[in-house]
Amino acid sequence: MSDIPFSMVHLLITAFHRLQNKIQSMLINLNPNFVFYDFTYWIPSFTHPIGIKSIGHSIVSAASFAYFIVPSRNIKNDDIETKMKLMNPPPNFPPYSPLKLHFHEVHSIVAFMTRKIGDTNLFFFELSNISMKECDLVAIRTCREIEGPYCDYLEVQYGKPVLLTGPALPDQQNIAIHPLEEKWANWLGGFKPGSVLYCAFGSEWVLRKDQFQELVLGFELTGMPFLVALKPPVGAATVEEVLPTEFEERVSGRGVVYGGWVQ
Repeated sequence: MSDIPFSMVHLLITAFHRLQNKIQSMLINLNPNFVFYDFTYWIPSFTHPIGIKSIGHSIVSAASFAYFIVPSRNIKNDDIETKMKLMNPPPNFPPYSPLKLHFHEVHSIVAFMTRKIGDTNLFFFELSNISMKECDLVAIRTCREIEGPYCDYLEVQYGKPVLLTGPALPDQQNIAIHPLEEKWANWLGGFKPGSVLYCAFGSEWVLRKDQFQELVLGFELTGMPFLVALKPPVGAATVEEVLPTEFEERVSGRGVVYGGWVQ
């Protein structure tokens, strides 16, 4: 999925939707104990009758999931009333959470949430909500130290256990076997431990050019050493071609923007 543009995700969901018969037959033949799934909301309808436990798995942060994809939201259209409500957290949200959205942020999110996905005839919000309502357990790629209150909130909202599956960090033994690439080890070795800012959005998030430039200019303004690992912005082949004018010269020796994997 990380290689598919965000605008084409609905096609992937449609493709899965059309595999229902094959997947049902496969589950009957394999008879596993558990099935992990995400947007294939119809999986529980196959697993429940034959005694297989279904686990709705989300790689989206628990905070985002708790803010948007809970039953109390009931997002059905993208009218102004819906957008105004989404600028504030849902009822009984963790009280000390700083999460609140601006109107322009809500506008783009609601447009996606209320988009009908392929031939499922469901909005993205409905699809995601059904996935979580119908599963036996919820699993989220996060950890309690970072998002504990939001995980507790989701447990209450959906009335079922929430299992935490991440973050997927390498253990010390693997680090010893597969050390950091020499070029990065050498570059980081020029700074005090814990002094370098690191930014990586993963392989699934691609910024617009203006967002990309605003982000790297922000790192420049910190005055601190930094390593930013991002995919090239939309429409660009490399990160270098969209860096702000004379950016590399200004941050030379303390900042790097890299368009590949850091490993």
